[in-house]
Amino acid sequence: LQLEAISEEEYIRFVRKHFSKNQKEIPKELVSKVYHLFEGHTWYIQNIFNELFSLTNENEVCISELAKEAIENKIDSYKPLFQSTLSLLPERQKEILYAIAKEGKAIAITSGAFIKKHGLLSQSSVQTAVKQLLDKEIITFENNVYQVYDRFFGLWLINLYGTGWKW
Repeated sequence: LQLEAISEEEYIRFVRKHFSKNQKEIPKELVSKVYHLFEGHTWYIQNIFNELFSLTNENEVCISELAKEAIENKIDSYKPLFQSTLSLLPERQKEILYAIAKEGKAIAITSGAFIKKHGLLSQSSVQTAVKQLLDKEIITFENNVYQVYDRFFGLWLINLYGTGWKW
């Protein structure tokens, strides 16, 4: 059974209502920004808004910097798990995982341009590593796009091996 994402407008109403009931405020734009960062995935969104609710005091407005802090806190809380996952992967799988994480949404990963851009070994090594990462459910492939399955893991990898995730 495939569940579709809850609409952005419904999330905005839901989150703002719960903040308001507790004498807290959160701007629509901030709810929207978190929604889009996690592409409507409820589990991630609920995690972040739960954290934001706790970080926002009564009679205060939740601000963007607080949301970035909440996301960083959540990512940091999973750091031991992420480190353990990485330590179990062979080097070739790590390399393609880093490349996919840096791209966010990677396409044409066996192309010469992608391989060169990310300093990967060869098309066949990429294909082998990708198959193994897909089997382990560390990455996904939908609509011709590869991405890290766990969005928090993907953000952690970008912080670790990329330029940092954009807020």
